[in-house]
This record gives sequence, C-alpha cells and structure tokens, in this order.
Amino acid sequence: MQQRLISLAFRNVRVNWRHSLSALLSVVAAFYSIVFFEGYIRDVADLYYDGYHSRNMFGDFVVENAKAQTPEGRAEPFMFAVTSPEQKALKDFANKHSDIVDASARFLNLQGMVTNGKTSVIFFGKSMDIEEGKKMRQPDWVWNALYGKPLHMVANPNSLLVGQILGRSLSCHTKPTQIMSPDKGYIAEERPFDCDSPQVQLSVTTESGQLNAMDFDVAGFVDGGYQEIDNRYIMMPLPAAQQLMNTDKVSYVTFLMKDQKYGSQFIKLFNEEIGSTFKDLRLTRWQDHPVGELYRKSIDLLSVFRNFVVIIIISITTLSVANTKIKSIKERTKEIGTLRSLGFSPGSIRSIFMWESFFLSAFGVFIGAVAALVTSFMVNHAGIYYKAGLLSMPVPFHIKAELSVYLIAAAALISIGVVVTAVVCRGTLRKKIVENLGHV
Repeated sequence: MQQRLISLAFRNVRVNWRHSLSALLSVVAAFYSIVFFEGYIRDVADLYYDGYHSRNMFGDFVVENAKAQTPEGRAEPFMFAVTSPEQKALKDFANKHSDIVDASARFLNLQGMVTNGKTSVIFFGKSMDIEEGKKMRQPDWVWNALYGKPLHMVANPNSLLVGQILGRSLSCHTKPTQIMSPDKGYIAEERPFDCDSPQVQLSVTTESGQLNAMDFDVAGFVDGGYQEIDNRYIMMPLPAAQQLMNTDKVSYVTFLMKDQKYGSQFIKLFNEEIGSTFKDLRLTRWQDHPVGELYRKSIDLLSVFRNFVVIIIISITTLSVANTKIKSIKERTKEIGTLRSLGFSPGSIRSIFMWESFFLSAFGVFIGAVAALVTSFMVNHAGIYYKAGLLSMPVPFHIKAELSVYLIAAAALISIGVVVTAVVCRGTLRKKIVENLGHV
C-alpha cells in the first residue's frame, strides 16, 4: 500500500509541478544560500585558525610559565620565562614522543626601539628557532616573506623580517605585485625590495636591566597579520634575540601534533613527565590561551552572524512553502474528495501530500546543490581577493564545500517541507467528503 502511495505522489509531482514551482524555487534558493554562505563562513574560520596554528606557529599547544600571563608576569617577563633546564626537558620530551609530536619550537618575545639612522620606531618582535618554526608552518606557510626571503633561506644570522607597514616607516620600498597564492599562503618566490639603509639597529633593555643594541640586516617583509601589529612587528632568529636580550630564557614553547587525535594523550604524558617535575610550567591549547582571545571573539561573531542569516533564510522558506502548499491543497480539494470517495483514508491522503513535498524538496535540494557546487568552483578559481575583517593583507575569496553542510541543509529543508505540508493539509482533510467534492 505504501509503495502505491509513493508512486502516486511521484506521479502527482510530475503532473502538478507548475502548481508547486514557487515552493520549488524557494527550496532551491534556500539551499543554495545556506550552503554558499556557510561555505564562506567556514573558509573565513579556517583562515583565522590557520593564521594562528601554522602562520604564527602556535601549533596545537603552548607551554609557558604559569604566571606569564598575570599582571606580575607581564611586568617582569624574564622572572616568569621558561628557563634553560626547562627548555632542555621540553626538547627531550618532544624527542621521546616523536611518534605523536611533529614539531616543537621555542619563542622569545622582545620589544624596544628600531632605527635606520633617520627614523626611530617602537617595535615588538617575535624570535624563534628558525628550522623548527619552518616545520610548524608547513605546508602552506613555509615561505612567509612578502618581499625578500624567509629567514631560513638567509645566510646572515643577524637578519630580520619587518612588518610591511613598519618597513615603509623605515624607508623601505616595494613595488605592487601578486603575493598571495590562489589557494593558501604566498607565492614562493623572492620579490624585490630596497631600503634607504639596508641595516637597522635594535635597542632593548636586557634581562639585567641594561641597555643593549645590535645591528641587523633587513632580509625582507613579513605580514604581522593585523594592521595594528604590522606597523610594529619584527621577526628574527632566536639566537640573535637571546644575544640582544643577553638571556638564555624563552617566553614560551609550542608543540605541533602529528594528528589532532593525539591531543588528549599528549596532555596526559605532559602532566606525568613534565608537570610533576617542573610545576611552574603550564600546558594550554592556544585557543584557550590569551593569545587566542581575538580568534575566539572572531569565531563567536561569525557564528552569531551565520545563525542570524540562516534563521532568516529558513523563516522565509517556511512561509513561502506554507503559502504555496495552502494554495495547492485548496486547488486540489475536489481531488482530495474524489480520493476519499474511492476509499482513501485521510492518513493515506496526508501521506501522499507529504511524499509529494519530499520529492519536491529533494529535487529543489538537488538543483541547489548543483548550482552551489558550480558557483563555488567558479569563485574558487576566479582569483578574487578581499580584505577579511582586520587582516592587513587581501586574501583569496573561497567557498568551502563540505558534504556535512550539504547533508544537514538538505535534511533541514526537506523536513521543513514535509512538516509544513502535514500541518497545512489538516484542515482540508477534516472536512466531510461532500464538502470536499462541493468545494468551489
């Protein structure tokens, strides 16, 4: 019996498709809008995540002194830095568990004054283990120089990369050129630049409170990520920074897992082998670290925006489908009366209409999916660049197509169509057969 009802419903869809064209187009537009918009939101979220995880080399975990982020720790950073014995223990730990740890890098933050002899600017910098940092950036951000060369390709150990806005303040000049790859990262080629003075001098206050200065070669430009950072940002090798700061300490150490599934195991091993001996060290996922606060706020904002738009789309679709179904059922009241006079129960007729809605919604989803995939492919290969939020560099405009998003959107819209149909046909099915047949 059920198979006959399904066959009848499918036939009705083919015969009466013009009556449901409005509902069909609503489902197509809704599905297309949801998956296209969600694809954009997810691509932006991945862009922000990749910026912290790979580009800024935070990996999966950050290890630092437990008081480093307190007001006391920020006032006296060297007092609450990672000491040399702690660094050695962390390196041995990473080597011991190389089956789950892909890379580990040390970082030292510093700030002071940079000058080219004519202009002096306050800077804040990040120094790191060059080769380990390169591993952390793989595969998309190994080449991290906008202009010039990455530090791992520079022979002079006293070289540095400056933020592009800071570089212009130091009288360095570039010519506009294509930098971003159509997919991810930069195009891996040396882009020329020149500075009025190829050397700059960095002045800092050392761990002991003394003033120290060193000369460095400008090897290229680097993107600080955000405009407010880019106009003060410097990236340099860790040994040179430690020499400049006259210290063997580092600010923090990051760890990159071979796979995300090893996260819980890593935390357990760290607490057993490191936490029990070096009680001042704290292990944190960068998402939960203060450095990830902007990331969390950005993702939360994107989620609120996404939910708001999706609710509006679904609301409009529901109203459109309901209006179309109400009109269609009213027009087919005599047909309903005829079916009931032939022995069809109200439940069977309701099933027919629900199956019609199912087929109609499924067809609309199919059309919307094809349209979304074609459009996404065209957009992803069009080479469109735009400014994403506070980012200082234009990024490629991409739409991320994920099967899970398509399936969830399809299930939601088909369910809406079926439920709305079941609700709107109740009034007509409650009438007597004679009232259905006599409907004008």
